[in-house]
Amino acid sequence: MCKKPISPLYPALEVLGLILSLSLLYIYGVGAVFFFSLLALPFLMALLVIAANGQKLPAQLLGIVFTIAGWLIGTEIFQSEDPLSVALDHVAGLFVYAVFGLLLPLLRVKLYKIRTEAAGEVALLAIAGLWLGLSLLPVFLIVSGLYGMAAAAVRIMLQRSRQLTMTHAFVASFIITMIAGREMTSWFA
Repeated sequence: MCKKPISPLYPALEVLGLILSLSLLYIYGVGAVFFFSLLALPFLMALLVIAANGQKLPAQLLGIVFTIAGWLIGTEIFQSEDPLSVALDHVAGLFVYAVFGLLLPLLRVKLYKIRTEAAGEVALLAIAGLWLGLSLLPVFLIVSGLYGMAAAAVRIMLQRSRQLTMTHAFVASFIITMIAGREMTSWFA
C-alpha cells in the first residue's frame, strides 16, 4: 500500500457515474438506448475529465464512442418504422455538428486572436451529432452555452485563473443531451 490519499475527484466521479446511470435507466428503461448509453458513459466521463484538464482528447476514446454511436444508430435504424428518416437525422447531425466544429477555430482566431487545437473538438462534435441527430442540435447548443456559463461562474467564484475550454462544455452537453435531450425538447417547444 502506498498510503497516499485518494483525490476527491475519484469518489465524485463514481457518484456522478451512478447518478447518470440511474438517470439513463429511469428515462429509457432497459433497452438498446440504455445499453449503448451506459456502455459509452465511462468513456464520455473520461473525455470530460481530460477536457476539464485542458488536454487533447485521445483519438482512441473518441473512436470507442464513435463505434458505440454507430451500433446505437444501426439498432435504431433496424428497429424503426421509418429507417430512412432516422438515418438521415443522424447522418445530417454528424455533418452539421462537424461543420460547426470546423467553424469554431476560425471564429476564435477572428474574435479572440487565439489558435487552438481543434481536431479532437471537431471529432467530438461529429460523434455528438451522429449520436444525437440533427433534431437535438438546439438542445445541445443551449445546454453547451448554459453549462459553459455555469462552469465559468464557478471558476470565477473559486478564483481559478485557468479557463475551461469549449470542449469541456461540449462533452458535458453531449452527456446531458444524450441522457435527457428528448425530454428537454418539450421545454423549448
